[in-house]
Amino acid sequence: MFAKRYWIVLVVALALSVIPAGAVLAFGEAPSLAERVAAGELAPVEERLPAEPLVITPHEAIGTYGGTMYTVAENLRGFGTDLHVIGFEPPLSITRDGLGVRPNVLKDYETEDYQTWTLYFREGMRWSDGAPFTADDMMFWWEDEVQNPEITEVVYIREFQGATIEKIDDYTVVMTLSRPFPMFEYTLATQWGYLGMWWRPKHYLQQYHPSYRDEAELHALAAEEGYDTVRELYRAMAGWSAKPIRVETPAITAFVPVEQRLETWVWERNPYYFKVDAANNQLPYIDSHVVREIRDAETIQAQIVSGQVDVEVWHTTLENFALYRANEEDGEYNTLMWQNDRGADVMLLPNQTYEDEVLAEVFRDKRFRQALSLAIDRDEINEMLYFGLATPRQYTLHPDSQFFQPEWAEAFADYDPDQANALLDDMGLTERDGAGYRLRPDGQRLAFAAEYWPSEPQTKTPIMELVKDHWAELGIDLALQPQDRSLNAQRASANQIAMNLWHGGGAIDIDWQINSRPPLPAGSITWGLGYNDWMDTDGEDGVEPPPEVERLYELADELSREIDPERRLEIGTEMWQMQADHVFHIGTVGMAPYPIIVNKDLRNIPEEGLWSSLWLHRYNPEHFFFDR
Repeated sequence: MFAKRYWIVLVVALALSVIPAGAVLAFGEAPSLAERVAAGELAPVEERLPAEPLVITPHEAIGTYGGTMYTVAENLRGFGTDLHVIGFEPPLSITRDGLGVRPNVLKDYETEDYQTWTLYFREGMRWSDGAPFTADDMMFWWEDEVQNPEITEVVYIREFQGATIEKIDDYTVVMTLSRPFPMFEYTLATQWGYLGMWWRPKHYLQQYHPSYRDEAELHALAAEEGYDTVRELYRAMAGWSAKPIRVETPAITAFVPVEQRLETWVWERNPYYFKVDAANNQLPYIDSHVVREIRDAETIQAQIVSGQVDVEVWHTTLENFALYRANEEDGEYNTLMWQNDRGADVMLLPNQTYEDEVLAEVFRDKRFRQALSLAIDRDEINEMLYFGLATPRQYTLHPDSQFFQPEWAEAFADYDPDQANALLDDMGLTERDGAGYRLRPDGQRLAFAAEYWPSEPQTKTPIMELVKDHWAELGIDLALQPQDRSLNAQRASANQIAMNLWHGGGAIDIDWQINSRPPLPAGSITWGLGYNDWMDTDGEDGVEPPPEVERLYELADELSREIDPERRLEIGTEMWQMQADHVFHIGTVGMAPYPIIVNKDLRNIPEEGLWSSLWLHRYNPEHFFFDR
């Protein structure tokens, strides 16, 4: 059973319930599945559901079966709009209010010390091909994938390094982490988890695994399928995403792929899905989901306003809000305005460990970052690009955070070019060239490029065009280089980008505490890749961090294992105070409303919600339905 504090969360949250073990109930199912049962092609619904299916309390009403949902995506093998409707199924899930966790695939869990976690599976749950879903599938994932160097080169969650999992019975495992990890419950409840997976269909994937098949046969099969190694073959067959990406590979999601063409994927309901509504009808309500791949942004907007998509949450922009509203009647959709979790819609990341050491040294001086921030006219950005609906602010936490301090949002966020110039002069950057641009300490023009992927959000380029003009007034020559996402990631990982951009999402407590990033440098899109390398290699590689950055890492390490809530509050407050003082991330405007496009007949989607890295999943897309 849940530890005491989890019961409190579940009582106050918008709840899910479970059907008592041993109860005899009649279950409803989709007509298309009932026809297959009658024809002898499918087992009765009572045999397809687990002994204790998860009950979803509807947002509006018990739904009706039927319909096809249409969406678009830029990349069908990536994390497009289809993932928001298909859903992902982590062990736990976040409550709809975003404040706690609730059961999902796991029916229960418990821990006393935050290091040893007992996980309870649902008896009788099945994969989409009807095979039993048991603890063996988690053991296969852990022993044969995560812990197998032939398949997984690096175990990237620190607490998993040295961890163990013991199978108690077919529906119980005990996971003992390498140290206490109080945020593990939230890690269990997010879509990424461990590369989006916590289990694998052992009965299917063992045919591609070197521990279960002759090595020569596997190498031959890899070559036949066009892969150079057995690892590549296994990864391709297993999938790497939080969503199913192969028709053949069994899944536990509400929808599973049945047809995958170059530009269109078709998904149909999973007949073995483990959730029901409050009237004991098996979910999902919607029959199928068709997603079209469209890489052109303008074409996507045209599809939205012409009513060719039923729900769109990924490719909408605030700048198109008037366009969306003007076409609602003809397109037969509604435009909902949700809040978003972004502490900054766009944040700027001067690379303190950039390969150009002279420029990196300039970036490392906090006066330079403070000057850059003070030179940005955030009110102009807000009025010109956000219709005055965003909040001019420094990048920091969302105001709903328990850690938030109002002064952090104001830190070096006023438009004050005089103070900005004074800070640069105080650094000694007083010499200028014939065009009026400041000179670096080595006599070269103070010039650098912002390289970035121009989506997510699409206001990056117009914001940076304004910032470019703002900084030119300081005597700084900024170039803008939008580029393909893969190229941007490649160059960032090679430490070849002087300044990168990203959205400042994840500024709510569940997100940022899972791995304490931000405010630390994070991944390849970062303000200090070299610092990460130094810390990860104990100083054998990378760039030695200055005292304030080293302190950030110390605090993040302490936060990850601290179980006392009051001490966690102290640690988190100190970390975010450092962001306010040192401006590692430079914010622009934040908390802009986010437009959500919804077919006028689609129900159980809340009119007011929070758009975050959890996307639609806290609102249970499996219980959306068409009311026609």
